[in-house]
Amino acid sequence: MLKWFGTGTAMIAGGTGAVTARGGGRGKRDGASAENSVVEAADELGFSTLLTAVTNADPVVADTLTNDDQYTVFAPTNEAFEDFFETVETATGLTAADLLEDPNNLLTDTLLFHVTGGRRYASSVVNAPAVETLLGEPVSVDGTTLDGRASIVSTDVEASNGVVHAIDAVLTTPTVDQVLEG
Repeated sequence: MLKWFGTGTAMIAGGTGAVTARGGGRGKRDGASAENSVVEAADELGFSTLLTAVTNADPVVADTLTNDDQYTVFAPTNEAFEDFFETVETATGLTAADLLEDPNNLLTDTLLFHVTGGRRYASSVVNAPAVETLLGEPVSVDGTTLDGRASIVSTDVEASNGVVHAIDAVLTTPTVDQVLEG
């Protein structure tokens, strides 16, 4: 069963260090307290826009999020994606449908910028100055704020291959920022 924990800083500010779990081969993975992958957990939580983006991005994204390795996903809400698509369209003329076609890997890079290796619970994230993403670019962390633009709104949703934290904005890579600025 998936559990949502409180959204206040007091609920997620204790402890330090990353917790990891290794794949166990068959069935439920060692150290995992849920049966579903991070993609299946996102589906159950109603992150339909994120799942559409994962499906439309380079297959490496879906493959990564469904394999036996452990990942932490900062999952933008549907509303966060709506705001992001509106911002992109205003700045570039690209519609959500255009962006979902993954021009120049912008969608793929954006999604990989929301994933870090290992199982990182909220207490580990909020106590780190930055988190290295699968894109190879760090996301800065200031308490429950990521990259100065997204707040962690729900934490520690267990998955068989990691953990999911819901965020209220889409994190943009330096490349996407350059595209949006002109």
